[in-house]
Amino acid sequence: MKLSQYFLALLCPIILLSSCKKSTDEVAIDTKSTFSIEFENQVNGSPLILNTTTYKNAKGEDFKINVFKYYVSNIKLSKADGTTYLIPESYFLIDASKAESTNITLKDVPTGDYTKIEYTIGVDYARNFAGAQTGPLDPINGMFWTWNSGYIFVKLEGTSPQSLAPG
Repeated sequence: MKLSQYFLALLCPIILLSSCKKSTDEVAIDTKSTFSIEFENQVNGSPLILNTTTYKNAKGEDFKINVFKYYVSNIKLSKADGTTYLIPESYFLIDASKAESTNITLKDVPTGDYTKIEYTIGVDYARNFAGAQTGPLDPINGMFWTWNSGYIFVKLEGTSPQSLAPG
């Protein structure tokens, strides 16, 4: 009897230790990481530089760009197997006058091998007509119609010597 008690006392810790072992099937599926997107604004293949660089339109007329802003929203990442991940609350204002705005870092993205990215230029219907928002959608950014509820999706302002409009 004493031998069986000794054997049982020896066996219990081994069973307990082996039950704590992580299964090789249990991989960290829910790991998260960051994902970065860089937007490079160009005019006819050249980098967009506000206020100083003169560009030519299709008719050969000179123009300068003073303001270039646009919304990027509803970012969706896709894997080769067809699964997708929609970035929640993904509304970003790209402003050519603020270089840091052209680099978007998305946090807490499920780790994976993404092969495709989709996004909307502008603001989706629901947010567009939900009234003034905060963050990138704050009216202080100059991208909200004050006379009509809704957002300006893309803003391009500039000058041209050929224009007859008063400056």
